[in-house]
Amino acid sequence: MATLFTHAVVGGALASLAPAGVPRGRAALAFAAAAVLPDLDVVGFHLGLPYGHALGHRGMSHSLLFAAAAGAALALALPAARRTRAAAARMACLGALACASHGLLDAATDGGRGVAFLLPFDAGRTFLPWRPLPVSPLEPAAFLGARGLRILAVEIALVWLPLALLLAGRRLAAGPRRSAAPRASAPPGSPAPPARCVPRGSPTSRRARTPDRRGSASPARAPAPAPAGAPPRAGRPRAARCSGCSG
Repeated sequence: MATLFTHAVVGGALASLAPAGVPRGRAALAFAAAAVLPDLDVVGFHLGLPYGHALGHRGMSHSLLFAAAAGAALALALPAARRTRAAAARMACLGALACASHGLLDAATDGGRGVAFLLPFDAGRTFLPWRPLPVSPLEPAAFLGARGLRILAVEIALVWLPLALLLAGRRLAAGPRRSAAPRASAPPGSPAPPARCVPRGSPTSRRARTPDRRGSASPARAPAPAPAGAPPRAGRPRAARCSGCSG
């Protein structure tokens, strides 16, 4: 298998693809945990399960079906990912990809047995055609020392650095985030905008000139209707004048 450090780095890098509204820190931790999760099958060694067993190392926990189930569980576990169906589906796919990356890295190592990607439908174990990564020992004590440093150095050169360059290039291609443009303000010394003209005969003008007892504006009473049979008033109707204009 590859080291747990590299599994966690690959999984955490998928946080840059998380949907909006999901905190990047939480997404990175969740994806890193999903990428490390398949190696829990080492418990099978302590239970007496053979290496080639379906529940043994690189068995069912490294399969694509297990990765899909882990991705769905991850999306349900994060409240921020359940706000919309699109966000939940995206988080489930990214979680499944993080978990499946574990098997892909293990299949690129030069030791151990292959990975049972198709369990429970097919128990066959396979490797990738190119296997440049040295296999990491299962015992933590064996990892300490010159051998562990050599394995980690190879993984940094072949996995960490290309992944960092890929993320940096993606960020540069996206460009800087655009901030909202500030509202344009009038330059100092510029004249104030003209007041809105309100005709004297309009209801707004009457309400402004007719305060009630509490000091607030109230609409003026409508004029009394003319008595029946009375002749209409003579003269031209006066045009409404602006209360804020002269003349």
